[in-house]
Amino acid sequence: MEEELDAEIDVLQKEYDWLLKEEVHSTLEELQVILAEACRRFPVQINTEDDSVAKAEKFLLVCPNGVSQIKCVVTLLADHICEADLTLRISKQQTTIINSKISPEMPWRVHQIQDAGNHLLHSLAKVEAHEPDYKFETGRQVIKLLDSVTESLHRGRSALALPRKRTLEELVKNPVLKAFKPQLPNDIIVSFYVQAQKLILAVYQLYVNSAQKIDIQARHQVECSVPWLNDVLVLFTLALQHIQQLRDKLVVFQQYAAESKFLNTAHLDLDQTAQSEQRSSSVPNLELITGHQKHSKDLSDSGDNLLTTNKQHHQETSQITKSDVEIMLDMPPKNFERQPHLTHVTHLIDL
Repeated sequence: MEEELDAEIDVLQKEYDWLLKEEVHSTLEELQVILAEACRRFPVQINTEDDSVAKAEKFLLVCPNGVSQIKCVVTLLADHICEADLTLRISKQQTTIINSKISPEMPWRVHQIQDAGNHLLHSLAKVEAHEPDYKFETGRQVIKLLDSVTESLHRGRSALALPRKRTLEELVKNPVLKAFKPQLPNDIIVSFYVQAQKLILAVYQLYVNSAQKIDIQARHQVECSVPWLNDVLVLFTLALQHIQQLRDKLVVFQQYAAESKFLNTAHLDLDQTAQSEQRSSSVPNLELITGHQKHSKDLSDSGDNLLTTNKQHHQETSQITKSDVEIMLDMPPKNFERQPHLTHVTHLIDL
């Protein structure tokens, strides 16, 4: 019985060593390919070794419900809106059409794009810090690395998917509003921001309420989809999925290791109890011995199943290449629900 338990623990240990030596490095290589591709698709120069020049892209922002009160054409260069042509007609009663432009001399910077790129670059640097021949001693060491990379990836994805809320006062005093020439009327403020794969322009119409405070009378929005934002979000999600799969395997092995130590201790206690009872009685405790044999057999069966499953999974999973990543980008982006905006001056509102 002791030999069976020791043999099973030895099998699990070999499988655990194989996971640390082979599959961990295989997953890290796949992560490196995914993150490098995400960096390549970012128009922001986040990699100093990349000599490529970002190309300007022109987009037409339209209202989701088809109402044409606002028309805006923007030119996006990396994380800057270097040109914009904005036409406003807030209400049907308004006879004057507001027209204002942003010129390359004073662009509007979308900080979310640069922030997401920085977090992505940090994630890639953490993965590349470990050479292919680096030897991980424990699973806990790998989990610590995976958690660190996961944190950076979550921050990068959140920077794009969940724009920071700003107060009305922050929007009114935003110095970037001076980029519009001619300047917008005092009762109109605007804000560009990114949410998931969309570039959004929010237009706020202000008024003075009964408490003599500035409040929001109406909010309008136009938007467009930016293809490379969609690709980057898919790659963020793909990298997080690979990390979670490897982390789950390591956690399972740690649980088996803890259980094996417990069973080994329980095994010794059972042997001592059986020997004590045999001294006081000539009849052996068959129930105790049978139960112990069954427990060892269950552990052996579970270990065999784990060993077979893990190796089959590793054989079926091929190395991810750059072309594989491009195929995966056909996946639809995750939908992000938009939070309703609030109109009170002290509340937080969309950018």
